[in-house]
Amino acid sequence: MANYFCTKDKNIIRFVDRETNKFWTLDINTGVFLSMSGNAIRRFPKGFGKYLDDARYEDVHPVVQLMARIRNSTYEYGLDDYYTLSNPAEYTHFASMFQTVDKLASLGYRPDRWHVPSVKELEFVGENFKAFAKWFNDHPDQFLDDFMEACSFQIFCQKNNINMEHLSAESINFLRHYVMQAGYNCPFLTDTKYIPYTMYFLGRGVIDFCGIGMGADKINALYFYCDAIGKMPEKSDFYRQYVDAKKTYEMNKAVYDAARLAKNYAEHRNALAYENDTFKVIIPTTVEEFSTEADAQRNCVYSMYLSRCLDQKTHVVFVRRKSNVNIPYITCEVDKRGHIVQYLAKYNQHVHAEDALAFYDEYKDWIAKNW
Repeated sequence: MANYFCTKDKNIIRFVDRETNKFWTLDINTGVFLSMSGNAIRRFPKGFGKYLDDARYEDVHPVVQLMARIRNSTYEYGLDDYYTLSNPAEYTHFASMFQTVDKLASLGYRPDRWHVPSVKELEFVGENFKAFAKWFNDHPDQFLDDFMEACSFQIFCQKNNINMEHLSAESINFLRHYVMQAGYNCPFLTDTKYIPYTMYFLGRGVIDFCGIGMGADKINALYFYCDAIGKMPEKSDFYRQYVDAKKTYEMNKAVYDAARLAKNYAEHRNALAYENDTFKVIIPTTVEEFSTEADAQRNCVYSMYLSRCLDQKTHVVFVRRKSNVNIPYITCEVDKRGHIVQYLAKYNQHVHAEDALAFYDEYKDWIAKNW
């Protein structure tokens, strides 16, 4: 293990290098990592990453375990890199999670070595901390996932006025694993407007008939089709609705996909649109534009990134030379935070042309100012 040890005093965690006695601190209230002089640092000290890796399995404060999880799951926490702190203000959104874990630690909570809380678990516990504190005091030596399985399910049903009397054991099991764990694979199932319909279909035995996995996929797919065609489901025969909504969607898929793309780019269209004397950014409006770009650039923008744009998870734009504005040149991805994460030429090669690199810097600054 790297030569560091940590101590905690109120809202400050201090990391000390055993060899040099130099120290760095984490302010839990702000989520900012500080140097000995109290300035926000731009890069972790030597060996600190190794310390965090090992700290996941050592008896350290839960906040440090969370830092280790962030380091090893940067994308989940909205980061490109947790080694270089080029913009410390970016990490202030960690503060609420650090504070939640610190509150849990005050109750005696220690994460299971194989289960460090996820973002969604921490957000939920933060919102319902009083309920958690009561449950935890009544159930000593339990872990967070036990609470999520027991207490949060009850809170969810109470918040949404869900009567569980008419539900089978399979349907309740479905709610635990798909609804209360944030519906990672079935996002529509946790959408408040669809909850009454979900409960209705569960009560009609959809899950019991086709099983939890298939039933969840079918219900989620129905809501996807209904959302795409702008129609709410009906409380009637599930399979008739599913077939009708799917057929309507497939018949008019191009129109619906264009609407989904427009929705994805609408909020930040002004920030994404930019041009100078040499280059122009093209914002795609149809599926066919993704296909054309992929064919010309020999990349996966159609096969992999179209669906992400349709689902409002990222933005892809096309950078073209004004002298050949219809000829694909650079494929660019801008994430939901307004960061350029890909800027690639044909065959996913890095861009080398000086004017194109200069445009990258201009575009990056434009997005930062207008996002």
